[in-house]
Amino acid sequence: MPNVAFEAMGCGLPIVATKVGGIPELFIGELVQKGDQQAMAEALTRVLSTPQGREPIASHARQFSWENTANAYHKMLEGALG
Repeated sequence: MPNVAFEAMGCGLPIVATKVGGIPELFIGELVQKGDQQAMAEALTRVLSTPQGREPIASHARQFSWENTANAYHKMLEGALG
């Protein structure tokens, strides 16, 4: 899990990322396939060029909290440890 994604969501910023690691499970934003440069360019253009492209992501990201993330990690670790 990249910390920068959590930090950006905590600031209510719109995010574009690839579907790798744990990003799809906890990430709020535009997700594209790893290595798909065209999809990444299109997502970045969409998010950066218009408020309509970025506001839904930013609005949803503002609901992110460190407490919710810590609880999710705790539950995940409890499940893994049995």
